[in-house]
Amino acid sequence: MHKPLLKRIAPMIALALSLTSLAAANPAAPGQAPGQRRVPPTEAFAACDGKQEGVKVSFTTPHGDTVSGTCKIIAARLAAIPDHPPRQRPGGPGAAK
Repeated sequence: MHKPLLKRIAPMIALALSLTSLAAANPAAPGQAPGQRRVPPTEAFAACDGKQEGVKVSFTTPHGDTVSGTCKIIAARLAAIPDHPPRQRPGGPGAAK
């Protein structure tokens, strides 16, 4: 008697667990909406123009910081991924007011 109910509920439970796992595996950056991916700044893409994946580069961020990183494929393009990801800037997105 409980089998028809279980057959209807099981797919919903599986979907809920999958979505929960997905959200936990891809947390948003501070000040970023959940589910929104971080995109490298234009300068990170420019630093890897004409280079190959795995090449070490450096670039200056829009905030004036110099960042060293490695060229990796992001969204079908090469971008410099920081060796040491930047910390949240005071007063930046998500900062306490």
